[in-house]
Amino acid sequence: MGALEVTARGFREPEMKRIAEWIELISRDVENESLYRTVKDEVRELCREFPVYSDLD
Repeated sequence: MGALEVTARGFREPEMKRIAEWIELISRDVENESLYRTVKDEVRELCREFPVYSDLD
C-alpha cells in the first residue's frame, strides 16, 4: 500500500487515519478471526465509497 494507491481513490486524512486504525487493530490481535471479518467488511465499504474507476458504475 502506498501513497499513489490511496490518492488514486481520493482518500484524504480521515480515510488514512481509518486505515492506520485497522492496521493497528489487526496487528494487536492477529489471531482474532472475527476482527478480520469486521475489518474486511469495513474496508470493502470504504472501497465502495471511493472506487478506482468511478465512471464505470
